[in-house]
Amino acid sequence: MAVEGEYSFVDDGEGVMLQGILGIPRVITYRHFLSVLDKATGKTTHGELLHSEIGGRGGDVLGQIGSDWRFNCDINPTEIPAMLEFVFRISYRGAQPAEVNFAVAVDVVDKGGLRGMVPAALYMGRDALSADDAPAYRAFRSDRLSHPAVFGWADRVMACLTAPEAIHGHPTGVFFRAGGEARQIGLHFPFRGEADGSPAQVDWLLVKPGDRLQIRFRLYFGGGGLHGYNDILRDRYYHDARSQHCHPWMEPRHACDLAAQCLMNWHYDSQQQVLYDTCPFEPAEGGERRMHTGRLSGAHCAHALLWYGRKYGRQDCVDAAVSVLDKIASGLAPLGTFWPQWHVPRGWMAEHDTVWARNAAETTLFMVRAFARERAAGFSHPDWERAARASLEFARKAQRDDGCFGSSYDAHSGAVKQWGGAGGLLWVAAFAEARRCFGEEDYLADAVQAASYYAQFIQDECVYCATDAGQARPSAEDGYSALLAYVNLSQESDDVQWLDLAKSAADWTMTFRWCYNVAFGGDAVLAKYDFRTRGADAGPAAEPYLQSYGLICHPELMELGRQLGDAYYLERARDHIRCFRQFIARHDGDFGAREGMSPARFYQADNSQPKGHITPLSEAWTAGLILYAHLWKIENGG
Repeated sequence: MAVEGEYSFVDDGEGVMLQGILGIPRVITYRHFLSVLDKATGKTTHGELLHSEIGGRGGDVLGQIGSDWRFNCDINPTEIPAMLEFVFRISYRGAQPAEVNFAVAVDVVDKGGLRGMVPAALYMGRDALSADDAPAYRAFRSDRLSHPAVFGWADRVMACLTAPEAIHGHPTGVFFRAGGEARQIGLHFPFRGEADGSPAQVDWLLVKPGDRLQIRFRLYFGGGGLHGYNDILRDRYYHDARSQHCHPWMEPRHACDLAAQCLMNWHYDSQQQVLYDTCPFEPAEGGERRMHTGRLSGAHCAHALLWYGRKYGRQDCVDAAVSVLDKIASGLAPLGTFWPQWHVPRGWMAEHDTVWARNAAETTLFMVRAFARERAAGFSHPDWERAARASLEFARKAQRDDGCFGSSYDAHSGAVKQWGGAGGLLWVAAFAEARRCFGEEDYLADAVQAASYYAQFIQDECVYCATDAGQARPSAEDGYSALLAYVNLSQESDDVQWLDLAKSAADWTMTFRWCYNVAFGGDAVLAKYDFRTRGADAGPAAEPYLQSYGLICHPELMELGRQLGDAYYLERARDHIRCFRQFIARHDGDFGAREGMSPARFYQADNSQPKGHITPLSEAWTAGLILYAHLWKIENGG
């Protein structure tokens, strides 16, 4: 992380300021140093400085918080030029035990508004500073965050605070405040989960007279470039790598065998020729039976099952996969691309008559891949080719002159329902793959035109609209689409900008990937089985849970790392695939599941489900992507 020029500390009697970054006289102000919220009184007391020895790039500070607290703080420069480590040693001199919560805050002093990012929780795009729904204040507990950090960008400067994930067994927290004159980022010890207009959820530390506490955190700073988070998160990742480890339960081939068995035993219906989206851990009668053609089941699952069957001589898997792909190929909606789902008893359908671009593009991408794989093995499936080409032709007709594909379509007329966002980004990967398979340059031209349009979202570090809800809430799944798009396009085009965009997309996607292991306690299933969260990704919904859908771009992330010689991408890809060699049922009854099943949601924080729980439901996409990524690993190494 480059910082131009020198910087130094100044004590102005009220707080400590960093000055001189990028030639700006006052950039980052660290006032009050520390505040404490008392549960009994509900009052917040701010610290005051008593004495400081500040010089150059570090120093020591002594202070007090009211009459009951004393602290000293070491400000230590590090080997990283733009990072300082703060170590507070706090003593409690009160006469009675107290329940308290500490906060530290940094004011980013620069013109313009403050744009924020909290990894896996809060992303603000270029329009957020003036948007009606831009957050004025948000606070999050650390176990909701892939990296316990908060970023703030003003016009010319960026500041970031990072904290340990826990203090004395309690999750820490971060907060972001903007609006009016406020431009502030901060930390809570332990967490406070708050937002404008909602009740506060505050965790407390119990302290007794004479107790001493230690609080550590890091402050990073630099220029206003929006990609400045990358160096910081890489530093945090390697810092945590010393003590945070993955815990796979099995070898890759065993994972493949179990995942294939799961699809065949619990999801495949030979009569309907479908892979049902879900199957409960416990046998149950009734319930909805449906197959999505992309994302939740369908083409990518069938492609992986076909690959496995051909590779290991499992004709039953080949027959099942071919029947599913035949079914999907037969299901072109009136608009020209694939129906989103098959439902029993309704048949082919689209909820609200809407086809989402991401779903259609993913189905097309894996239909092309399945066709190419079979053709290379000497097998012909002309219906797959016709269906894939028809879907591509629909997307070509929908594409706007500026390259945008739109994010959703009317299932009958094909009219674009939603133009906003980057929901159509995955079409870039489908067209690049089609060019590779069919050798037609027009497909490459369509991909390039779209990639040029969607580059603005990558450059703005805010990609959104990949989920079926079409929401303007960025998610890891937007990152997967971007990574699939730009890595595959870079393999078909010599233009270096696509590789640069692939790199940026990978960096942004990693903001959703856990770099540490959340601590689970009590009788929760994730505690019982010692689940390690390092390598897991944030789910796309507002509620916090972890998921494995990043396996869909495991090959692209590995290929990118090898092409660039960047071990960071390789290690983060390996973390993800290792993480999800946990919780694949090794036998009936393993964590309450049937053999081969794996849950789709792992709850790492309290919300709609208690922390440490899983959904007792097998979803076809989890088995399909476990199978897909591990087959690639077995054949390509790494």
